Amino acid sequence: IMPSLVGSEMCIRDRFKPGTQIGEGSSKINEFPFYNYYKNSISQFIYKSEELGEESKVIDSIAFNFLISPFLEKEREFSNFQIKIMPVNSIEIVDSFIEIADSFIVLKESKLVLEEKLGWNYFDIKSFNYYGEDDLLIEISWGANNYTTNYNGGYWVESTKLSENHTIYGYSDDEKQLPVIGKTNYRPNLKLGETPIIYHIANFFYQDIGCLLYTSPSPRD
Repeated sequence: IMPSLVGSEMCIRDRFKPGTQIGEGSSKINEFPFYNYYKNSISQFIYKSEELGEESKVIDSIAFNFLISPFLEKEREFSNFQIKIMPVNSIEIVDSFIEIADSFIVLKESKLVLEEKLGWNYFDIKSFNYYGEDDLLIEISWGANNYTTNYNGGYWVESTKLSENHTIYGYSDDEKQLPVIGKTNYRPNLKLGETPIIYHIANFFYQDIGCLLYTSPSPRD
């Protein structure tokens, strides 16, 4: 009987669940990255290599912790929503947005309706290989939205206060000119859905080979 490739994937996925969390603060922030009091927005965040870990991995989802969310669906709808990721090396937040011509677009939707539920909300993204060396810049942008929320409405996300600025953001009703509104040492907490790269290679093996080579036995009770 030939073993199943699907079985190999199940073996791998059962061992590695989404979960690396960056940031443990409990501050509530609504000005980024989903501040839809305005019709357009860009937010950029830097996550440091020491926070991401040295192990090479495939990142296939990212999550933000929603503390407050809009009730009306039209206030949860984002037009031309994009998430971009770019490896960077010792870059600093200054007074202008970071040039991202070399970034990878990992999510692009003409219309995206976010969840109303609170807690960690995952965005499934195109798989991104991270090799444990660089910092990562994550940019979230959208607009122009058809609807806006009230001034203190929208999504409030859990964030951490850092010693240096790791966030730059801007918003406007004018989609042609998005100014920088601010830079701050508050940065959204982030969870990564990830799998070590070597275990993705195991997906090309049959179930028995994959589990034999890449699964270490656990002691019985």
